[in-house]
Amino acid sequence: VSDYTISNNTIIRFTVPPNASTGKITVSPPTGTILSPAQSTLDSRILPTIANFSPTMGTNGTTVTLTGSGLNEESPVPVVTIGGGVVTSFTTVSPGTLIFKIPSTASSGPIIVNTTNGTAVSSQIFYLPAAITNFTPTIGAAGTIVKITGKNFTNASVVTFNGIASTDFAVTNNNTIGAVAPVGVT
Repeated sequence: VSDYTISNNTIIRFTVPPNASTGKITVSPPTGTILSPAQSTLDSRILPTIANFSPTMGTNGTTVTLTGSGLNEESPVPVVTIGGGVVTSFTTVSPGTLIFKIPSTASSGPIIVNTTNGTAVSSQIFYLPAAITNFTPTIGAAGTIVKITGKNFTNASVVTFNGIASTDFAVTNNNTIGAVAPVGVT
């Protein structure tokens, strides 16, 4: 640890370094003395945190690098989910880095890391391509309200009907959008 303050003879304040993992805390005496290091009897547990990940979008099978702290505090690997899909393929598991492939069961959503010490949820969303599986009604004039179902609709920014943007739509959830067929639609 390079960032610490000795408050008095019984208190040391320090910043937990990146890539730290659960374990004993050791205080070493000044160099050149015959004194032995002191070690805590309890483990300091590191809660998982997510700093960032990249890329922020991709398809199933995309390799994602996630950085943070306390990411390996589960054996053999932490439980990582993206939009409900559980990651099963890891190439790196360390205190500060997880590298994994997006599972086929994932949908757009935050990345969640669960370890024995706690849970971390990313502030960003990982986006997968949207897909439309159905819409009703299939026939209608301008002004018709259309229910669109599919997946990965989170934060959709535009809905078009044959290239003409709807001026009124709402993303109900990751699987449903309601949109009004625009004037001029063909």
